[in-house]
Amino acid sequence: MYWFKVAYFASCLQKYLKIKLIFKKACKLLFYLIKFDCQSIFLRRYGFEFSVSK
Repeated sequence: MYWFKVAYFASCLQKYLKIKLIFKKACKLLFYLIKFDCQSIFLRRYGFEFSVSK
């Protein structure tokens, strides 16, 4: 019974860690996308004006 509980807990922990890792990767990806999007909007808005004013 004890070993069953340990095995069950270990599998739950493994699943939890896997989900946590996926979530972490998704957050990182989302952060990069937002950062890239903000950069591209910034460049489009100000880079264009900067190149025109040169």
